[in-house]
Amino acid sequence: MAVTRATSMRRLGGVLMLTMWMAALVGCLRLLGLIGRGALGAPPVTHGMAAVRAWAATRDASTVTVATLRVVAIGLAWYLLATSAAGIVARLSGVAAAVRITDVVTLPSVRRLLAAAAGLALLTATTPAFAATSQLPARTAPTAPAPVLSVLPALRPPALIPVTTRTPPDRALWTVQPGDSFWRITASVLEAEYGRPPTDAEIVPVWRQIIAQNRHLLADPDNDDLIYPGQRFTVVVTPGGS
Repeated sequence: MAVTRATSMRRLGGVLMLTMWMAALVGCLRLLGLIGRGALGAPPVTHGMAAVRAWAATRDASTVTVATLRVVAIGLAWYLLATSAAGIVARLSGVAAAVRITDVVTLPSVRRLLAAAAGLALLTATTPAFAATSQLPARTAPTAPAPVLSVLPALRPPALIPVTTRTPPDRALWTVQPGDSFWRITASVLEAEYGRPPTDAEIVPVWRQIIAQNRHLLADPDNDDLIYPGQRFTVVVTPGGS
């Protein structure tokens, strides 16, 4: 499937970018630690202001500035490393509340990087399955309506009045399982609907429709790849997306 391959490549690219980002942070911390020896050592702030003034008096202004900036850079690198690691753990746990909490203290650019990489675990997990509450109603052959006898005079034979019903669109609550994506959900729904594996052309319009119907339930409404096991989505089967 072309869409699935494109999604896989996008997620794999996100994982590679996230790996490079974490490696860069670790490398920066290592480099900042190496250059912090000698004159560029951190000011002794834990010993009081007198010790800091004495430390600054033995260095020129540029050295004091660089040493101070090094300390600030170390703090920033540790902050980015800690929030990135927390975001990874929260997304791998599949707990939407944990993702929201970590996103509050994470920079927007880092959040986008984490969101781009988060779907890989879902992509490589097991084949999706219906939960007990996510079974689609089975399609059964229509049964003949029960005859209704009209109230007529006794001399006339009873007449049969046909009863017509209108069947609403099939609806079901799908509970997300490990490995699920909106594409796989749509394919499974349409396979149950048609009794055969659907084509890409049949999947695409319904896939887009199901995403639109449940976008308000996503942890990140702009990233339809980011769904978690246990989330429940309403699925409306409208073949052709009409």
